[in-house]
Amino acid sequence: MNSTRFIIIIAMALATYFTKGSLMFLKRRKKLPPLINKWLSYIPLAIMVSLIAPSFFIQEGQFICSWFNPYLWAGIFAAFTAYWKENMLLTMVVGIITLLIFKTIN
Repeated sequence: MNSTRFIIIIAMALATYFTKGSLMFLKRRKKLPPLINKWLSYIPLAIMVSLIAPSFFIQEGQFICSWFNPYLWAGIFAAFTAYWKENMLLTMVVGIITLLIFKTIN
């Protein structure tokens, strides 16, 4: 590993540590307002959606937004199951089964 890559890795690790550490330090020393706490509670959900949502619309490097997209239907059914039952295993099973059904139909 050359020194440039090593320096970049160390710099990114420090940036990550200080951005997260400063917020934890601030939260420990001073109680944050309820509005900020509510806003911070949505961050994990936003990150999860930003990681998962592109897989519904981009397959093999192409943007696909149609009613015949099996990944979109699997995501919709899984989202409704997650909201309705609040069961992770059931949500995954429904999503996988829906994807398999729609892939065989297409």
